[in-house]
Amino acid sequence: MLLEWKYGNLFADSWRPTETREIRMIYFNGEAVQIGDAVHLGGDQNGLVVGIIDEGKYADGYHEEDWRYLRTGLIVSTDFGDLRLDKPDEDLALLARPEPGPLK
Repeated sequence: MLLEWKYGNLFADSWRPTETREIRMIYFNGEAVQIGDAVHLGGDQNGLVVGIIDEGKYADGYHEEDWRYLRTGLIVSTDFGDLRLDKPDEDLALLARPEPGPLK
């Protein structure tokens, strides 16, 4: 999904977008966040990435219509419930990534 960042002169007679760029959720090490990633949240808390709101990607059982109003962020399933993170921070670390399954 592409998010448009529009810059322009607000006082101009006709305003138009001047830049479009893709926004991706990435860990601090530069790897892209993926659905199914087992992650360390900091302290003794771990979780599983079940939604990437920016990209409209969700694990089975999670639905875009339940989360898209937030517009950005990650959904991480934890022992204490689902947690929404605005963006990955230095505490969020990839622990394991699921093996790719067969194509459907």
